[in-house]
Amino acid sequence: MGTAASMNKPYKLAVKAIICDSAGRCLLIRRSQANQHFVGKWEWPGGKVDAGEDLSAALTREVREETALEVEVTGLAGAVHYEMPKVHVILLCLAARAGPERARAVRLDRIHARVPCRRHGADRRHRPGNHCLQAGR
Repeated sequence: MGTAASMNKPYKLAVKAIICDSAGRCLLIRRSQANQHFVGKWEWPGGKVDAGEDLSAALTREVREETALEVEVTGLAGAVHYEMPKVHVILLCLAARAGPERARAVRLDRIHARVPCRRHGADRRHRPGNHCLQAGR
């Protein structure tokens, strides 16, 4: 059983996309310096589910914001609970398939040196050194 302080923390729901290609390689992105937690760590794309938001819609939105890929959710791959300093997080890992567009590996520092961050708008650009799969080009 948890402590009283732990039991009083709110629960938040998050989703992550497990996107693998035909060679079995999975898409990972690296957390930038702009993040509060786990800077420099590699993770699957995804993020918080907004109140009332459908899980598939949340996942496709987060993947689009972080990688510019369009994905289709194909199933539940797993779930985990962990505790952060202020919240409990329920993380759903969803299997997803990238859309029909061709994707290739690119360095985000080359893109975001010229292009505003799609997630945060024109005022914010990601720091160099982040990697992801970018649609087309």
